Amino acid sequence: MNIIVTGVSRGIGKAVIERFTDLGHRCVGVSRGVELNNPLYSIEHTDWNDMGMLCDKISKRFGGEEVDVVINNAASIVVKSLDDMKEQDFIDQYRTNAILPFTFIRTLLNADILRLGAHVVNIGSMAGFQGSDKFPGLGAYSASKSALACLTESMAAEWSNRVNVNCLCLGAVNTEMLKQAFPSYVSEINGVEMARFICGFAENAHGIVNGQVIPVKKDDPK
Repeated sequence: MNIIVTGVSRGIGKAVIERFTDLGHRCVGVSRGVELNNPLYSIEHTDWNDMGMLCDKISKRFGGEEVDVVINNAASIVVKSLDDMKEQDFIDQYRTNAILPFTFIRTLLNADILRLGAHVVNIGSMAGFQGSDKFPGLGAYSASKSALACLTESMAAEWSNRVNVNCLCLGAVNTEMLKQAFPSYVSEINGVEMARFICGFAENAHGIVNGQVIPVKKDDPK
């Protein structure tokens, strides 16, 4: 399969693209701020300001072949109390965690890069899952991930004749982002284990589920 993964410079995105590559798939990774060179796959360095140019580069890397899977994993986190939160913090979180994933998929669709029935997997968070425990300092992050979950349902409603779109709301995974939010907490789950789940879901679930927001959690930070 031809697969795109965003946010591959570290953490879950890096583990996901490495697993897909090990399984023999053709992959292109997208990193917002770090340009890496890996002989196994290509990573496009971009500031996300020109989606058209980025999608053109991706198409060329795949030799014009259509893409089967997109993992929208790129994200950022702001850890601040609501009292200290500024309007720009919310804007930045919504842009990175919700607006850009949506714009990326829409651009890929309009450029006819995604094959009919391709599987789009938005990587959400339990922080944005309705009814989940919420934690001080993560108000803007939680709200932006909640927006991504709702956007997933809307994308599936409007684009179900073109692609399948689902959202995996991940619980605590040992990554640098988790350490930003909970410096002293260690999860039972590491990035490689979560990548194994994400890859299996992306490969196999698109014919069974569409427009679903699915919690993927074993433990909560304590």
